[in-house]
Amino acid sequence: MPLRHMVLIELKPETPSATVQGIVDALRALPAQIEAIRSYEVNVDLGLVDGNATIGVVAGFDDVEGWRTYGPHPAHQAVVQELIVPSSVRRIGLQADLPPCGETGARGTTTPMAQAKGSARRLLGWLTGDRGVEAAGAVEEQGAKPTEAAVEDTKVAVKQDHGDYGRTGEPVDGADR
Repeated sequence: MPLRHMVLIELKPETPSATVQGIVDALRALPAQIEAIRSYEVNVDLGLVDGNATIGVVAGFDDVEGWRTYGPHPAHQAVVQELIVPSSVRRIGLQADLPPCGETGARGTTTPMAQAKGSARRLLGWLTGDRGVEAAGAVEEQGAKPTEAAVEDTKVAVKQDHGDYGRTGEPVDGADR
């Protein structure tokens, strides 16, 4: 079964923007160097919420073996060891099954890329305690556009699953997060 690999990288606050861009450019060059990569998206956080990761990566592979080829690949390791490690504070990763293209979700047909983007958004919301972002990601995972009404409906389920807690585990005072 296809696999998606998601990573959030938090860089040191003093990391120059040129270094951030260098990391992004180097990561974006990896699909041309590593045959096992089927899809690859690298983004920089917009800085709208304090405490977010700096860089996010969503990669798609045909299977676990493809992902296992990627990790130790010399091109990937060069980016990690030479650029990311010296500037990073922490890294959070997730590997998940990716249903075949065209598999139907609760709200219609979704593509693997749309589902991966939704999963990454949901993970980001969960990690930051932002229930709105988490709910929007959950809606996208099902192949639907995250309209305000759909997100509000999904927030109820997200809150039932996770409660109103930030990433510290402390209740979020009166927040509709």
